[in-house]
Amino acid sequence: MEYKIERAGKRCEVCETSLPDKDGKWFSAIKESAREFVRLEFCGNCFEKADKSGLFSFWKRKAKKGGTKIFFDSEGASQLFYRILEQDEHKELLYVLSILLLRKHILKLLDILEEGGKKFVILSDRAGKQHKIEEPPISAEKMAELKENLLKLFQEV
Repeated sequence: MEYKIERAGKRCEVCETSLPDKDGKWFSAIKESAREFVRLEFCGNCFEKADKSGLFSFWKRKAKKGGTKIFFDSEGASQLFYRILEQDEHKELLYVLSILLLRKHILKLLDILEEGGKKFVILSDRAGKQHKIEEPPISAEKMAELKENLLKLFQEV
């Protein structure tokens, strides 16, 4: 599966309204196709009417107020983390996303284990729930590519 996910768009996928809409609403979603993840953007009205059953993950966006400061959409990244965690696939993406959430202090590292020749990190979220994430065999190039694509997905300029 290809993990290149596009950066946030500026228009609603359905009605092509500029985002955020006049009410300040803006939603992002990720849809999983057979070969890749596809990012979708919605205004508030279209999102309310949209069939969300085919969406892999979605979250409400925050409109940036002035300036050109880059910020990390930690809420969206957290939602994607929990969604991937529910499934037993996308281990590389889950691991890299875990590292990004560690760096942003959304997750806390509790321990590093080795069991049956596999490495695991034990993480704790803000609610105190522990998660055991496998460290998959991943090349430095693949790690950099996944990290770059996740940052593009959750950074706003």
